[in-house]
Amino acid sequence: MKILRRLGVALIACGMAGAAGVARASAGDSAADAHPAQGPHRGSLIEFGDEDFHAELVHDDSTDTITIYVLDKEARRAVPVTARTVTLDIRAAGRSHRYTLVANVRGTEGFGAASVFTASDNLLCQLLDVDGVSARLTIEIDGKSFVGQLGKHAHQEDMD
Repeated sequence: MKILRRLGVALIACGMAGAAGVARASAGDSAADAHPAQGPHRGSLIEFGDEDFHAELVHDDSTDTITIYVLDKEARRAVPVTARTVTLDIRAAGRSHRYTLVANVRGTEGFGAASVFTASDNLLCQLLDVDGVSARLTIEIDGKSFVGQLGKHAHQEDMD
């Protein structure tokens, strides 16, 4: 139950990060032109650092699944990392929650590396849609901790 709750919080945070995480640069900035408005899986983008890396949040209501993809500086290609988890810190209705999403290690990404983190939980998906929720996604990449702010995000069915 504790693991499920952690996964749920992580997903909520991921959803929030994806929604608000679209590039903060203004329309005329070169940074805004450096990457698309949405990720390669048509999800919401989250910035890490000075656009050192990105994450993409995909929210699929049909399967109650939140997927986070770790992406490069241009938000175009997968970046396998050795992190086993990503953490979502969420603030909703005056309460703070911390969730952990677990890496989906794929053999094609190298030993112990992953670029995809997922969680499936109906409540988590619902919480991502609550007005006034704020969240941040934390990941370690190459020994450095990165934090990205989550915001409003698209749903899979909105992208079909």
